Amino acid sequence: MRTKIFLAIALVLSIGIDASAKRKKEEVPIDGLVYSLPRTVVKVNVKAQCTQYVAGPYAKYAEDYLGIKDIPQTDSKSWKITDISFDHFSEADPEHQYKSKGVGGSLVSLCSNGVIAGINTTAPQGAVETLTHSSYIPPVLEKPITHFTELTMEGRFYTVTDTLGTHTYTKTEEQMAQDAANTIIDLRQQRYDLLAGILDSGDMPDTKTMQAAADKLESMEKKYIALFIGMNFTSDYECSFDYTPSLISEDDAIVFRFSEQAGPVPANDLSGAPVYAELSTTSGVNSGILSGDSASGLYYRIPRMGKVTLSYAGKALASSNINIAQIGTILPIPEELLNGKFEVKLDPRTGVLAGSKQVIFDDDSKR
Repeated sequence: MRTKIFLAIALVLSIGIDASAKRKKEEVPIDGLVYSLPRTVVKVNVKAQCTQYVAGPYAKYAEDYLGIKDIPQTDSKSWKITDISFDHFSEADPEHQYKSKGVGGSLVSLCSNGVIAGINTTAPQGAVETLTHSSYIPPVLEKPITHFTELTMEGRFYTVTDTLGTHTYTKTEEQMAQDAANTIIDLRQQRYDLLAGILDSGDMPDTKTMQAAADKLESMEKKYIALFIGMNFTSDYECSFDYTPSLISEDDAIVFRFSEQAGPVPANDLSGAPVYAELSTTSGVNSGILSGDSASGLYYRIPRMGKVTLSYAGKALASSNINIAQIGTILPIPEELLNGKFEVKLDPRTGVLAGSKQVIFDDDSKR
């Protein structure tokens, strides 16, 4: 009898414990994942050109011997921007991270960068942008190679023989400059005589041969003139800088800086003047506005079109209209789509709701 009483008590307790365990299990909410909405990053591609000027060794004699004025007498280099273009890519927005809840929250799929890609579906292959953040590498310019040494050494030394023997002397720089100027005049005369002889001749000249001779004389003349006016060498350079658009800040953002001596440099390099990015939109909706709460903690974004304009020294350099995620509107995903019977896809580049469809299970088709 005592044994039966103990069994009855144990049975009641076990039922109570099991019911309590079931009740606690039902009360535990289905937890989800922390995810991010995407934001748009604009990649500013810059093409620039550097011109290195190498002064001629006889620059100071250019006006006296050739009549050419205002020739620089020192080496220099100068940069100019030749082209600006825009790309854009997406990344996880650190200012808009959420934690999903409920049945729909447990079915969230993410891209590899933590951006939400959908509910009750898999993230598409290649959803993450292939573009990457820019990294600035200072330009390495090749050292200009001139023919100055070859020409200035030519005829520098001369010999004089007298009763005391043969003596070697070195010409002064001014004497060498005078010789170079005389050579230029002589080459010009030879070219003139060549062309004049062709016109005076009654025979049909060999045009190709005559042209080749004239070109050779002109090329030699340019080499000697460079001893006075110097030489220019150009180098092309490309780099890129990232800009994350925002309407929150009232000030225009400094994307990079530009120096005529150093070229494009990062925004924190004060050797250059700032290149600003200005963001404008056609509507007056606030940036990143959140419209409505979500019980499941699941949101999507409607991006807005923004115009990005770059300016330097008060002048516009380039502009582009770009669909920008972070200045759009954030909306809750409809709860009707989060019961596990729908596939919901989001565009991981903008966060927009790309589409949804009902999932047909075997049990549904049998009903």
